[in-house]
Amino acid sequence: MAVAIAQFTFGQNASDIYVADLGIVQGQFDVSNITNITKRTDGYDNQPSFTSDGNSILFSSIRKNGQADIHWYSFTWEEVHPVTRTGSSSEYSPIEMVGTDYVSVVKQEMDGRQRLWKIPLKGGTSSVLLENYNNIGYYSWIDANRVALWLVGDEPIIEIVDIATGVGSPITGVAGIGKNLKPVPNSQNISFVLDLGGKRYIVSYNPNTKEMNKIVDAIGENDEFVWSSDGSIFMGNGARIYKYTPKIDESWVVMADMGSSGISNVTRIDISPSNDKISFVNDYGTTANTYGQKAQAAVPTATAQGGTMLTNNQGKVVVNDVMKVDFTLDEKGNFVKINHDIAYTLKSVGSITPDLLVADKAYTFKDGTTLGSERFKLKSIEIGGRKIENVECYIDDNMSEPMIIGLKALNKYTTVVKNGNQLMVP
Repeated sequence: MAVAIAQFTFGQNASDIYVADLGIVQGQFDVSNITNITKRTDGYDNQPSFTSDGNSILFSSIRKNGQADIHWYSFTWEEVHPVTRTGSSSEYSPIEMVGTDYVSVVKQEMDGRQRLWKIPLKGGTSSVLLENYNNIGYYSWIDANRVALWLVGDEPIIEIVDIATGVGSPITGVAGIGKNLKPVPNSQNISFVLDLGGKRYIVSYNPNTKEMNKIVDAIGENDEFVWSSDGSIFMGNGARIYKYTPKIDESWVVMADMGSSGISNVTRIDISPSNDKISFVNDYGTTANTYGQKAQAAVPTATAQGGTMLTNNQGKVVVNDVMKVDFTLDEKGNFVKINHDIAYTLKSVGSITPDLLVADKAYTFKDGTTLGSERFKLKSIEIGGRKIENVECYIDDNMSEPMIIGLKALNKYTTVVKNGNQLMVP
């Protein structure tokens, strides 16, 4: 597939990486022995990732050469050592490739491409893992053969890519996807934060069935969370770290309040494979000393004044005030249709209520759950900043597009016109 180059600004606030012991006290998780392992309150030290043996942490750090390099902290020696000293490029998001002597990274190359590379830990040659993906912002391994990519663009998307073939399958029809991707323990699912019109959830996505399920409401405004190997989720907010165990906890539980230790803003977080250590970033909220490094320019998002932008009769609309959906305009169409995945997501977040159902045959989703009718009313479709309310739609299993909007269908509710490359409500 052809992918346009899109540069991305990595966050470069001043930050330090902390580690702490994680234990069980009276049946509850406990954090103790909090230690700052980088001790550079004006520097950029970020994206900690435990190695598979739990004895080391890999992280990205900008030091005096002005580039982001991968560093390695040893618990045995309590020292930091560089893994890369590339000079002409920057490396971010290190993850050990389990069972190998390599670490995968997002390399920001001199020409602006951001590709997934593997770098040897014991000497040897680095190489590109995915040649044709030039706009990778973040990623996470699903298994040894597949990786989930968060791709930068006008609207960031996630693709599940086979490393051997380089072929990807995008998560379609859903906007507001957070950049932090985490594998769900004991499954092949990937999890991330989904922002649906200001309501933020941690969700899981099954790349085989393409089904998405809500796990729990997200905390605060950051996208960062991590799973422990036994199936608990940890997330930071302010000076606190919270824990949520699905099917056990009704809501988030405060696991640690570290304000007295000088912690003020927990962001990225990781847990050792044996669940006995936790690492986290304390973001100071001030600009890091990046030693003259120039940040890449972010890609601007195309907007239209007074209308919804169309490209080849395709665009995006906000549905029910909770999700942004890709749609195809059918200029002669009399119906509004959505596919299974969009309907399932709307149902999962409680956006299809009984009062919106239109009498028809029931609909059964792939997971066996049902909806009282395959036809229902969307609370609203937003066109060019104007909301069209109570728009009847139905679920069509035979369409590949997330949503098809018939222009004649919308005009049953209000006047909607196509003006050049814009869809407008005059």
